[in-house]
Amino acid sequence: MLDELKDDDSVKAVMVMIDSPGGTVVGGEELFLGLKEITKTKPVVTVMGSTATSAAYMAAIGTEYIIAREGSVTGTTGVLMQTAYFSGLM
Repeated sequence: MLDELKDDDSVKAVMVMIDSPGGTVVGGEELFLGLKEITKTKPVVTVMGSTATSAAYMAAIGTEYIIAREGSVTGTTGVLMQTAYFSGLM
């Protein structure tokens, strides 16, 4: 769909609405690269909803402009790995 938008001369600009806690790294990267490609020929704007973190944020930074409300939660969340260590209980 992004390729179609990029090549469609009747499309003068693209607005992307993001309201997501993220997703896979590969999916976010694919959106980032696709949106970045469109910016070469037309304006692309992201409007963030309540949440745009992790891979959703990665996709957003592929656009030229980002609009976020004061209450939008955005940014990268990083990776948190929790484990339990039970050897002392044995």
